[in-house]
Amino acid sequence: MKKFSNLCFLFVYFFSMFLGVVFVSVDGGESDSFAPLFPFAIIPDKHGGITDVSFLNDVPAGKHGFIRVDGQHFVNDKGRVIFWGTNICASANFPSKEQSKIVAARLASLGFNCVRLHHLDMAEIWGGWNAKSFVQIDPERLELLDYFIYQLKQNGIYVNINLHVSRTLDHRDGFPDVDKRPSYDKGLDNFYPKFIELQKKYARDLLLHYNKYTKSTYADEPAVALVEINNENSIVAQWSWGGKILTMPEPYSTEFRRQWNDFLKRKYKTTENLKKEWQCQDAQFGNEMLETNKNSKYRFESNKWGIEKDEETVCDKIAAGDVMKIVVQKNGKVSWHPQLIVNRLSFAKDKVYTFTIKIRANKPTSLFCGVRKCYGDWATISKFKEIKITDQWQKISIPFTVDQTETNARFDINGFKICSYEIAETSLKEGGSIGGLTPEQNLESDTIPIIPPRNDNYTQYASDDFCEFLFELEERYWLEMYRFLKEELKVKASVCGTQAGYGSRHTQAKLDYIDAHAYWNHPEFPDKDWSQTNWRVLNTSLVSGANNSEILRTLATSRVYGKPYIVSEFDAPFPNQYAAEALPILAAFGRFQGWDGIFHFAYAHNRDNFDTKKTVAFFDMVGNSVKLAHLPACAVIFRQNGVNEGQKIIRGGLNKKQELDIFKKEKHTWGLNFKGLNLNDHIAMIHPAALDLNGNTTQNLPDLKNTNVYLPDNGSMYFDYRTKNEEGFGINTKNVLLYTGFCSSNSNEPQQKSETTIEGKGIKIVFAKPSRLGWRTVSAVSINGNGFEPDVAGKEIRVLVAATGMMQNSEMKIEKLENNKITFGNKWGKPPVLCEGIPLNIHFPNAKKIICFPLNETGERQPQIIQNKNYIELQPELKTIWYEIIVKNDQDQ
Repeated sequence: MKKFSNLCFLFVYFFSMFLGVVFVSVDGGESDSFAPLFPFAIIPDKHGGITDVSFLNDVPAGKHGFIRVDGQHFVNDKGRVIFWGTNICASANFPSKEQSKIVAARLASLGFNCVRLHHLDMAEIWGGWNAKSFVQIDPERLELLDYFIYQLKQNGIYVNINLHVSRTLDHRDGFPDVDKRPSYDKGLDNFYPKFIELQKKYARDLLLHYNKYTKSTYADEPAVALVEINNENSIVAQWSWGGKILTMPEPYSTEFRRQWNDFLKRKYKTTENLKKEWQCQDAQFGNEMLETNKNSKYRFESNKWGIEKDEETVCDKIAAGDVMKIVVQKNGKVSWHPQLIVNRLSFAKDKVYTFTIKIRANKPTSLFCGVRKCYGDWATISKFKEIKITDQWQKISIPFTVDQTETNARFDINGFKICSYEIAETSLKEGGSIGGLTPEQNLESDTIPIIPPRNDNYTQYASDDFCEFLFELEERYWLEMYRFLKEELKVKASVCGTQAGYGSRHTQAKLDYIDAHAYWNHPEFPDKDWSQTNWRVLNTSLVSGANNSEILRTLATSRVYGKPYIVSEFDAPFPNQYAAEALPILAAFGRFQGWDGIFHFAYAHNRDNFDTKKTVAFFDMVGNSVKLAHLPACAVIFRQNGVNEGQKIIRGGLNKKQELDIFKKEKHTWGLNFKGLNLNDHIAMIHPAALDLNGNTTQNLPDLKNTNVYLPDNGSMYFDYRTKNEEGFGINTKNVLLYTGFCSSNSNEPQQKSETTIEGKGIKIVFAKPSRLGWRTVSAVSINGNGFEPDVAGKEIRVLVAATGMMQNSEMKIEKLENNKITFGNKWGKPPVLCEGIPLNIHFPNAKKIICFPLNETGERQPQIIQNKNYIELQPELKTIWYEIIVKNDQDQ
């Protein structure tokens, strides 16, 4: 038995391997060692029972005045406000009036006190997909939204209004070429004046609209807590990804280039000054360096080219008309095989060279070319540059320089993938142009081109200037939108721009609060984004290894010291079988870190699915019983100090120059966190953490990179990764005992009969039998805050227990793929959802009498079980995943 004495944790470990995951058809074929899955589709109601934690909300929302920022937290007139929220998306934002009453009450009963109105602008608010215009709000839809927000307010639920998420303007409103623009016009709407004007129009129309039910405009409504300007959107991020922001049609491309040239004019005044600072070079072309093999009609097959490969490489070179075809069927033992090489070449430092190739492939791909020594350590003496290949013939010229003079060098083309390539021409000459500018391109005509993030035709000086331009451009956009909302519309709510990672953190910190998003094992789409047939999800647990804690460490160290911080999207999407763990872990970790809001993504995307009895989407919580069952516990943990906040905030310095230098080097801003700053982000597992934008870094921190047990300084929880198949996360406080993770009691070995136990003050839970996944999530919460120990004063102890394992829809068959990935294509199965019962023995050592009520799918009591002793056994035969337990110290009570 291992014991964390400072936490009063009792943890008995086994030393056997747990059973592997067994996926079964739910209509039969499951192992006899487990009780059958049973129907259990949670649709909670606000009924005052133990699963109804609506008492946490002050009603109506806004009762204590407007939400405002006070230092690094949100407050109202009563004190600090912490948001435990969810997302309502798309048509679900416009329920019928009857639905609004039910859904708002239901959300309150689950413990939510804020709803993020997401994809509000997609289609419904304009009248649906067939609306005549996407710039005029439809009054009938607005009436539904008004009533929904009113019902949320009446149930103590604030709203977070997202202004731009997914509206796409098209030919209906004079904006053709939708397919040639970035999705949802992201990035484009940061600089194109007409789009910014229409964003302001929408904000004005919505936020100054008078809601007859709440009797206020949304700009002056205390139940509107937060306003988000533009979801996951920044010109910085769009440029970093490349794509359509670099190939936009007119008039967008000309406007983008004009603003870039204006920036350069302010900095350099003339083209001559610009070229000097960019260190542009132009040199006449010299002789061909690739000698032609006079006996071959293929220029490619000069007497210097060769294919280098090893014994595992399968690669054919085939003559095909006027071209040479290279078919790669298998790569070699090393990543660079096969590769094309030309040996015995000479290069001089500071001279310009140009490599030209005419090439195509049977699918879009890339190769890389560069120069290295032809002896010794084969060191590279030039930057390897990308050759982007399509299925169409392209003649691509790549200028470059070398770092040192070398008379015995070779030119390499590598990066070949399993693919078919055709090469019709290659050339290597001294001479060419470095700097990327042609004689026709100049400031005077606004024709200095946009600098791509990964194009080596331009000097580093040009790239650095473009990074500075993008930071200036996005800051101008965010601050203007913020000024418009606050000064012109007089919006009282706290306002943020977009999420951390989508641009400058310094810029976002000039608004009211910082926001972030994260997903554990987001669905992957190998061929087409959001394909309903070809997708897969990594089916692993967040607690299955110390490396998995990176998602928590990244979230923690993306926060900005001194600003409120929320995570407005987080989920472990279906069908990840371990998803029930995600929200309890994040609720505890977020409260320990001192965060100000967490929003699950999402409750529902479609108003027709509020009462579904099966899981209908990757992200929707409706129909996902194993997530729903732990929500009341999560609300208590995050909102009611179910765990303590950490004692010391560790700071990582990120001043403005550092931030810009990182962007210039990396060409993205995803790494603006401790790891990206080469700081030890593992410290966030034991202390709260934040970025200090003044550049101050906490010194003399312990090295925790190889730690496999984290004991946060709040004394309330732990992460244990010491033993394979026994990894877990636990909470032990006065009112919460929670464990999610693996248990070695899943061993089938007859000599292994021990029990895995978690123990808190006045409560002990024993996992005596195996579960299907070798894993479970169990939460026990003293719902009235009286702890788990009955006393002589006769205080009532009411405990909500939720115990979850495997879950799937009826007739759903999960296909196991390589590398722990799973899918079921478009075969989602049928209702109802089926759940696994988790066998538990729960002990209350000081109790004389225990009354247990198994709860039904709405959270209401079923026939009670009375035990005149201090423990109770809960078995799968009860066919529930949550229970109400009343603990007494007198059998006569």
